[in-house]
Amino acid sequence: MNAILTHLPFVIAVTVAIAGLAVVLWRRNLIHVLMGMSLVESAVNLFLVALGYRHVSRAPCDQLPSPPSTPASATAAKASAWSCPPCRPSR
Repeated sequence: MNAILTHLPFVIAVTVAIAGLAVVLWRRNLIHVLMGMSLVESAVNLFLVALGYRHVSRAPCDQLPSPPSTPASATAAKASAWSCPPCRPSR
């Protein structure tokens, strides 16, 4: 059961892409062709998101510093104010 759920986003992405390609190839209406292209685009986006998903991970920087309040402090500490702080070690 776990293997099926692991590959489910890929199966859905391929199914949506095939449906979009079928609409593009067999419909002559411009609006239908555009809708089919949109389906293919959505399938590619879903595939990329599913490909990059990791079950037990977290974002590399979970907290960004607040922006500087005045323009003078922004020019003085421009490099250090917006740099990503070191992440806490995982437990």
